[in-house]
Amino acid sequence: MTIDDQIILFFLRFGEPADNSKETPATALIRINSKRRSLALELKFYKVRDYFTCVGGETYFTFTDTFFGPNEKVRDWAIYDGYPLDVRPQANWKTITGNKIASTLLNTKRMGMLERNIFHINFTAEAGKLIEWYGYGRPPRLGAVSGPDVYLTDEQAEMTVLGAVIQAKEDAGDRIGQTLYDDFNALKKSVKKTAKAMGARLEPDPEN
Repeated sequence: MTIDDQIILFFLRFGEPADNSKETPATALIRINSKRRSLALELKFYKVRDYFTCVGGETYFTFTDTFFGPNEKVRDWAIYDGYPLDVRPQANWKTITGNKIASTLLNTKRMGMLERNIFHINFTAEAGKLIEWYGYGRPPRLGAVSGPDVYLTDEQAEMTVLGAVIQAKEDAGDRIGQTLYDDFNALKKSVKKTAKAMGARLEPDPEN
């Protein structure tokens, strides 16, 4: 779905033509950008790969503020030298490592642990090895009112547009039809379902 398509959809569902509306294409885009970023954080649907080639000696890595790791229930989202790390919850990690953030005493199994935006490992990284993380983030803002949208799928884009329409109607004090709510919630449910598998999925998910 192009940006042009999203703007057209916005005014179609808003119920006012673009040339005779309290909204303009520019303000519609501002609303769409705001909603796509907030929904990406809420539903965790915008997948991101972050990676780093080790200098050697690292025991932790700091994520950028655009990357968010999944929760500990998602397996195989951290990869070191092509092999998945066993990512442990913080309480479990400290129990295993004797209440230490980094420990080389139990290197029989390579583990990772996310503490806010710091990713710890229980071994010392070797120079030249690649470490990768699969998580979610916020899609970049669309900077023009026309052109392609290379960041979101059509379903994700439609959902964010409908969310922007609902927000615009709420701000204007307009009545929001049940069909609009139903369509938006159906899209949210579908997008959330397909966004479940946030990791690299190197082995089958037993829930599927």
